[in-house]
Amino acid sequence: MSRINNMKTRLGDMFLKDRGNVDERTAELIKSEVRQTLERFFILSEFCAELKPCDTGEVELNVKSVGLRLRNTQE
Repeated sequence: MSRINNMKTRLGDMFLKDRGNVDERTAELIKSEVRQTLERFFILSEFCAELKPCDTGEVELNVKSVGLRLRNTQE
């Protein structure tokens, strides 16, 4: 299972329980997972993520990141 699919599986139940509402602990977990995924490919000098619930029950995730260079993924 890919890392992204693994992340979806672990986080999916949290969204189903709250119907799109994200508590602070869950939001921090999501931000951490997104950052870790980006750090597999980039050396980040800046990272910011914001989650906002939408009226449709979905969650909007805005990510801003600045990477210095591509990292060797053969580690």
